[in-house]
Amino acid sequence: MRFVIMVPRGLKTGGPECLHQLHFTLLSLGHQSCLLAAPGSENSQPSPDYESYLPRYISAGELVRSDILVVPEYLKSIPKSMERKVGRVVLWWLSVDYSPHFKGNMNSTKVAAVTDKWIPQEIGGSIEPHKVFRLESLRKVTIRKLIRYFYSKVLSRIDEFNSVDLPRNNSISAYQSEYARRNVLERFGVEGLILTDYVKDIDFRENGGDSERFDNRPLISFNGNKGFELVQQLQRQLQDKVDFLLLKSFTRSELLEIFLKSDLYLDLGHFPGKDRMPREALKAGCPILISRFGAAENEIDFAIPAEYKLDLENLDAESAAAKVLEILSLGRQSNLSSQENYRKFLFQDKEKFIREVEQFITFCEASLKSPILE
Repeated sequence: MRFVIMVPRGLKTGGPECLHQLHFTLLSLGHQSCLLAAPGSENSQPSPDYESYLPRYISAGELVRSDILVVPEYLKSIPKSMERKVGRVVLWWLSVDYSPHFKGNMNSTKVAAVTDKWIPQEIGGSIEPHKVFRLESLRKVTIRKLIRYFYSKVLSRIDEFNSVDLPRNNSISAYQSEYARRNVLERFGVEGLILTDYVKDIDFRENGGDSERFDNRPLISFNGNKGFELVQQLQRQLQDKVDFLLLKSFTRSELLEIFLKSDLYLDLGHFPGKDRMPREALKAGCPILISRFGAAENEIDFAIPAEYKLDLENLDAESAAAKVLEILSLGRQSNLSSQENYRKFLFQDKEKFIREVEQFITFCEASLKSPILE
């Protein structure tokens, strides 16, 4: 039995890193594993950031009947010829938001609704100013454009007349988050396996700790790739009281130093799964404050106290700013202590993932011995 993991080659986001982590863990456990470039990415160069996961690619022509093909959820279908070559197909739901099955139905629209509420329209204006700003911010956030372009290119390469839809009776579903599991179960009635991921070690410090600061004002670092307009409104409310630092184009080691200096990591966007950056921040010793959207709505994917999840649908910008100040007033160490249970879990998530992969292997071995249901 060999595992073949389909990867959007050249794309550097949380999803592809999960796929590489699965590949590396399978190798570490003594199993055969290799990567297959997803349709549309065959000519892209592999990201050098994933070299530590020992990537090795094969072509679709090298697939054999004893292979287990792992496919990310954004592919609604795969070529029939590919499915017929392998023993089983695993659909790994790294999120549900990028899946064509859920497109337009996920509560990422809640973020837009809150943005509309927080940013007033000009009376009598022909263009809503927040929409102009949103377009400008999207131009700056190139990662969003890259993801959309990449996925549209991949999907356009799949011939609908020669493909099979996923999930199928003979496919296996695995879930990176409780959020994905619940949504897929509700939509398709499909049970499956939990197969999460882990936060890669970057010399995290077990006890957190403070780094040198040059002023006495609190520092909030934030993810500019999502919820940017909402953070901007908080900046306007708190501009004389708090410093904000946009996290963009930093290396992992640079992020570590920033997290050690920050009093709070803020993310007001939608969570399509167990996003990495909040977990990296907390593991580094920086308490987090996130919106209660998507995967952050449940108590499993982000197991922090409810007061650190902002219910933005029921808060205006002024009230949210007051909540931020209230949390900052508790002090960095107090906030970190309140999130310590989840932080301890993050230091054990790699071992947990290894156990999940072992269960996944056992399940796949048993599945290959069962008859295929068409």
